[in-house]
Amino acid sequence: GHAALAARCAPGPQRSSDPPPKRAAAPRRCRASVTLRCCARPRLAAAMLQTDPIVLKYPHFLPSEEEVDAALKVLEQPSHKELKKTLTDSVCIAGCERSAVRRFCWQAREDHKFGDECAQGAVEWLLKCVAARAKLQMDSVLLRGPFNVDFREKYLSTMPMSVHGLDKQGHPVMIARYGSVDLQAFRALWEEGEALQKRAGL
Repeated sequence: GHAALAARCAPGPQRSSDPPPKRAAAPRRCRASVTLRCCARPRLAAAMLQTDPIVLKYPHFLPSEEEVDAALKVLEQPSHKELKKTLTDSVCIAGCERSAVRRFCWQAREDHKFGDECAQGAVEWLLKCVAARAKLQMDSVLLRGPFNVDFREKYLSTMPMSVHGLDKQGHPVMIARYGSVDLQAFRALWEEGEALQKRAGL
């Protein structure tokens, strides 16, 4: 935690001639903690969404908090016990069920559903999400992916790309030189990838 990190980084005893220690910077707040804080405070999350560029462009798709509450209430029904567990264990990000359900309510509003219909539509979209995750093996693809080592090596030799560390948010920085791709080799790679995908049922 932050306390352990601070203890390890704390300076030793200072002599009088030593310069005063620099003031430690405040620990960066991770996205998960912000998400959980907003999840626990719906009004704060709703206020933050008001300045989101996508919401500003499509404000009519932003569901009301009442619609989100209604969708969560539907998921509390005994018939949706397994669906609710899947939402919690696999679908929601950073443990925030409300944020995930709000996104499904948004999709329901895109289908022109409002009020109770929006809540039911959100559950329908969640069911579609769970079905798609199962089809694409999202919970296991990193452990038992369809692409073998030979395909990986062929991909790396066909696609001129390189990784250059991380950006300030911790995302990998990758450069792909698409203009240098051998199109004939890429077509062969694509066909082999599709065959592997079909054999895996994806």
